[in-house]
Amino acid sequence: MADGNDKIEAIADRRKDVRYLLVLKVSEERENILFGYAKDLSKSGMFISTVNPRNIGEEFSISFKIPKDGPRVICRCRVVWKREYDPKTLIEPGMGMEFVDLPPEIGKKIDEWVEKP
Repeated sequence: MADGNDKIEAIADRRKDVRYLLVLKVSEERENILFGYAKDLSKSGMFISTVNPRNIGEEFSISFKIPKDGPRVICRCRVVWKREYDPKTLIEPGMGMEFVDLPPEIGKKIDEWVEKP
């Protein structure tokens, strides 16, 4: 019988872009409030660790700064999956975000940063 970790590995296997694990503050741009912490980042999206994930399909603007002298990024994103808090497991709650309107030059800067951490 499959457990929850099998589903997470299957999701990870479908990723098309290289991701880099990090801890990065992410704010909702509209209200300038802390959303949570990004735990991985690629030019196509990020995982945001939060005990209050948004609903799948929800779109909103976020801001974050690419580490090591990178620019501040403001873009729209969409929730593509979420994992609720479960006290019975050690799996971190949060949501997988897909960037909707990330400018290509910012995507390139993210790729450059991911390739040489």
